[in-house]
Amino acid sequence: MAEDLPSTHPLIASDRVEGTVVYDGHANPIGTIKRLMIAKLSGQVAYAVMVFGGFLGFGVETHVIPWPKLKYEKDLGGYRIDITADELSASPGLVTDDQGWLDSAQEEELQAHYRIPPHGRSI
Repeated sequence: MAEDLPSTHPLIASDRVEGTVVYDGHANPIGTIKRLMIAKLSGQVAYAVMVFGGFLGFGVETHVIPWPKLKYEKDLGGYRIDITADELSASPGLVTDDQGWLDSAQEEELQAHYRIPPHGRSI
């Protein structure tokens, strides 16, 4: 099927991003994208909810990562982040519910932690 072939188009459907491998700065796989969080008003992707670590479902952590921190690497077929393990473990973006979202106070902490500007939008 044509949909199984790699695309050279600059856009990608959200369901094709889910499950994509995320690599650290040394090209080591560290997790996968679980879902995207999109700003309702702007339509821009704001965050990726990512699953890290674990074995057979134990020890898995789910973190919210600002979308601008992910850079697609064609050669890897996945996203690379410039976030260290220490920065990730200290992140206020750890989520425990299945919705993978933060309240406004947690979002402000996340923005300060990763030194990104506020989105200036309502979600």
